[in-house]
Amino acid sequence: MAAARGRGDAVHLALEHEGGAASSATVSLTSGAQVTELLLWRSGGAVRMPDDVDVSAAYAAAIDALLGREVVRILAQAESGLEPARAGDRQA
Repeated sequence: MAAARGRGDAVHLALEHEGGAASSATVSLTSGAQVTELLLWRSGGAVRMPDDVDVSAAYAAAIDALLGREVVRILAQAESGLEPARAGDRQA
């Protein structure tokens, strides 16, 4: 996993999963929740969600399916890899 600070309190995550799959996410406590696109990767490349799928609902269902402690573990690991924020970095 790699983590990098973004604008405001945003943190960008690059994740590698068992089996070699990869994903990325941007997390923030202060911005509104929005999923604009969800790509699923497999050995043959990226697979887009069908047009008739509500991407936000699908993403929420996937997150709900994860154990809470696993999400907390991933976020704690990401936080430990971040450089300390500088005073000027918290601007929106």
